[in-house]
Amino acid sequence: MPAGAPAIFILWTCLAWAFFQLWVASPFPFVVGFGIFNDTEVRFIHLSFALLLGYLSFPAFRASPRTFIPAIDWLLAIVAMGCVAYLFIFYEALSSRPGNPITADI
Repeated sequence: MPAGAPAIFILWTCLAWAFFQLWVASPFPFVVGFGIFNDTEVRFIHLSFALLLGYLSFPAFRASPRTFIPAIDWLLAIVAMGCVAYLFIFYEALSSRPGNPITADI
């Protein structure tokens, strides 16, 4: 497990994920009128947290160091989150053309 700032980042990301899950499962978003997501948006955000923590917590390669997070793992985490962000942002457009991808989808 890495130490220092990356460990603190992983800890706060875990806490943010837990609080996000508690928030969407509670009635508070409807009470305050903020942070209301549909089920597909919640899945995308959940997947983004999972991919980020997966790439940062477990080395991508067998020969990777275990005492710090290599740059390739940071890059893979950011790319994975970018892919999920694309799904989140363009969800309506993607759902209107199933099986007919455009160049940006590919």
